[in-house]
Amino acid sequence: MEANRNPIYQWLLDSIRGLFLFGTPHLGLQIAELKAMLDPDQGPWDQKMNLLNQLTEGSEFLTNQKEEMLHLWVNIERAVTVVSFYETEKTPTIRKVITT
Repeated sequence: MEANRNPIYQWLLDSIRGLFLFGTPHLGLQIAELKAMLDPDQGPWDQKMNLLNQLTEGSEFLTNQKEEMLHLWVNIERAVTVVSFYETEKTPTIRKVITT
């Protein structure tokens, strides 16, 4: 979205001809099981929690991203093709597997 705010990146916007979105969680994810899997002793726990909170259903982050994308496409003067690939059936959420 920086490219939309900063004219120095206009060349980048002008170069885009299409987007492919593979399973992008536009409406958010159900993250309860993912949160339960996080181990505070492994890696940057706060950063991981922040990322999950941004991807949760109804998050302000995803809402802002959607709005910025809409403004971005409105300001582009040529056609851009967007192709989305998504599941057609509900699948189970990720699960932690403990091996011995």
